[in-house]
Amino acid sequence: MDGHKYFMVVVDDYSHFVTVFLLTSRTEAETNLRSYIARLRADRGIYTSRIRLDNAAEFRSNSFKKFCRTRGIKLEFSVPHSPQMNGVSENIQKTLVTKARCMFADTNLPRHLWGECIRTAAYQLNRCPSTAIGGRLPAEIYLGKLTLSD
Repeated sequence: MDGHKYFMVVVDDYSHFVTVFLLTSRTEAETNLRSYIARLRADRGIYTSRIRLDNAAEFRSNSFKKFCRTRGIKLEFSVPHSPQMNGVSENIQKTLVTKARCMFADTNLPRHLWGECIRTAAYQLNRCPSTAIGGRLPAEIYLGKLTLSD
């Protein structure tokens, strides 16, 4: 809708909560990840200890490495051209895209709303029980008590 061409997925390993960022260019990924980490610390008092990333160039900058090093965040990069090493994130992306395609197949939504469909799919996924966390809701663990406005 706003010229977004890409999306980035952040999966919280503890709760399996999925956060989606829509990007107009891949260079925005680092900035979004930095703000996500800062928001976790400021809003919820959660300190990030480790980030698992694909081998994309946007996360290999010296400034991002320094940002993580000064905060005590360990960076783990997957081997190039091996998406299976980042399986959780890859599976979530596949699930989100499949759900978005189903939304388009079942409706007459215009294609420029693809990003909102991806976000909606993430919203739904965060509110569905997950066997990986004992049948609990990712949003319930990540956000605490759920209300109608969440």
